[in-house]
Amino acid sequence: SAYVALSAIFGETNSRMYEILISGYSNTKSVIRTCKRGCPQAESPTEGLLNCNEFVTLWLGWTKGNIALGKGSNFGINPLVEWDDNSPDYITSVAVSTLDGVNGTWQFTPDDSCSLPLGRAVKREDIAYSSSSSGLPVFNKNS
Repeated sequence: SAYVALSAIFGETNSRMYEILISGYSNTKSVIRTCKRGCPQAESPTEGLLNCNEFVTLWLGWTKGNIALGKGSNFGINPLVEWDDNSPDYITSVAVSTLDGVNGTWQFTPDDSCSLPLGRAVKREDIAYSSSSSGLPVFNKNS
C-alpha cells in the first residue's frame, strides 16, 4: 500500500486532510478519504496495481474540489479513482508514505511543460523536501 496526504498545513496529517490510499486492502483497491484512516469518500478496484519489482507511473491532481488519481504519464487519462468535495480544503502540502513496516521507493518527475486550464500545475521548482516528526517524507509547495 502507498499513501498520499494532501493538506492545507505543511506536515499536518492529524487534522482534516485528504488521504489517497493507493492499492490498499491487500493490493485490491484505491480510496480517497477526508482524514487519516477515515471512511472512504470514493473507492475503485485496483487489483495488483502496485508491484515490488517495477515502478508504476501514476498521476495525482486536485483542483476546485476534484481529487483524482490515475495510471500512466498523461494527466487526466485513465483515472483510477476520483471524488468531488463540495467543501474543498485549500491544498498546499503533499506527504507520501508506504504502509508501516513496508519499504517503498518513490520517484517524482513533475512535467515542467504541464498546464491545466482550471488549476495550477505543481512544477519541480515548486516542491521542497522536509522531514516530519512522524518520519514520513513531506513535500511542500513553496509560496
